[in-house]
Amino acid sequence: MIVRLRRSQAMVCIVLMACLTTSCMRNVSANPPQETSLQKISNALNSTTKSMTLIQTTVANANATTPPLIPTGTARSIMDLSLRFDKTIGEAITAGQKIAKLNTSTGSQLTVIIAPMVTAIDNAVKDPAILGIQDVKTRDTIRTTLVAIQTSLSTVQLIIATNK
Repeated sequence: MIVRLRRSQAMVCIVLMACLTTSCMRNVSANPPQETSLQKISNALNSTTKSMTLIQTTVANANATTPPLIPTGTARSIMDLSLRFDKTIGEAITAGQKIAKLNTSTGSQLTVIIAPMVTAIDNAVKDPAILGIQDVKTRDTIRTTLVAIQTSLSTVQLIIATNK
């Protein structure tokens, strides 16, 4: 069941990121001074999506082994996080498609959308269930990838903060 969810989530992420990238490129063409900021946000969000897909794949593969390398409860918890993440990215994409210029108002809209996910990823990095995964390779892949997502989301926040 987890493997089926992961494949559909990956496809949704790819389609949504393509929409955001297209939107940002279209919007920055009309407003050249904002090109760098909007494109950097798009690139950072694209990076987070690729990273979350790696986590989903790692969890699905680890959960499919006999015996599972990750306890089912932990796998479910990580997949729930990825579903919330996908929803948040979808909201950011919808907001991003409407942005023609990054300013205080549009930056605040994006901040409100991604702030809960930043907190969720921060908590996941310190989650005892993730830290307690016995398989070192699986645990390190998940934690390292969560830190990469954390870094990308911090980059988005920094870009927004410096363009107000």
